[in-house]
Amino acid sequence: MPRTRILVLCAVVLISGAIWLLLRSSSPEELPVATTETTGLLLNGYDNEGRPAWTVQAQVGSIADDIGTLSDARLLFFKEGRETLRAHGATLTYSGQEAVLAGNVEVTSSNGYRLIPDELVWSESTHDLVANRVSINSETISVEAQGFRYDLDDGHWSLEEGFAATIGRDSSLEVTGRTAREEAGLLTLSGELSLKQENETYSCGEITYVPGSEGVYLSGGVEGTFSAGTLSAREVTLTSAGSTATGAVHLVLEGPFFRGGGAGGA
Repeated sequence: MPRTRILVLCAVVLISGAIWLLLRSSSPEELPVATTETTGLLLNGYDNEGRPAWTVQAQVGSIADDIGTLSDARLLFFKEGRETLRAHGATLTYSGQEAVLAGNVEVTSSNGYRLIPDELVWSESTHDLVANRVSINSETISVEAQGFRYDLDDGHWSLEEGFAATIGRDSSLEVTGRTAREEAGLLTLSGELSLKQENETYSCGEITYVPGSEGVYLSGGVEGTFSAGTLSAREVTLTSAGSTATGAVHLVLEGPFFRGGGAGGA
């Protein structure tokens, strides 16, 4: 269980009814390793300021020195004493400085995101939570991604190995890209971005989006193609009412745009 630079308080109720306080020996070879079966397990970790850093709860646990398995585990993580993330899984197994949450894992963030990873690896050496695959949802966005990472030091999550997302209550925008970062609820998407909306397509350097908001903001050399022509600009804002382009705008419209799509007219 990760515990460098933190104080761990382990309150356990043994099946036999006795209460044990387990301390890791500086010379473990001097004492025999005993396996303890526990129920009602509670572990608390604190940061250097004495504020809560994480909490682990489990219905049943098996602990032997620095190796253990917890069942029906619930994890809470805090940043500066404020809860930022909570996770639940069927089992939490740990050995040394790494713990793995597996089995119907579900994660929720304080910013309204629900995450379903294949499994969640908690590493003390890198101070993060990682997953190979993850599904992310909120009220107005759905993401399928690779390379999920939650940084325990700054309290934000990121995607690093590619993603596909749909944005909007009617899932009208489809976005693919390489990387994404969440901070205070704001999503910043980047890397080989492509956005499709009905008969419009866009490429750009960066997309920013606040779930639940009206606008999706494209920036960094935006190039767009739609039925009436092409568009380039520094920034484009997409809303349900249409699009707005700003900064070095270059718009090329084809003839049918002015003729209402008909064949005649000057």
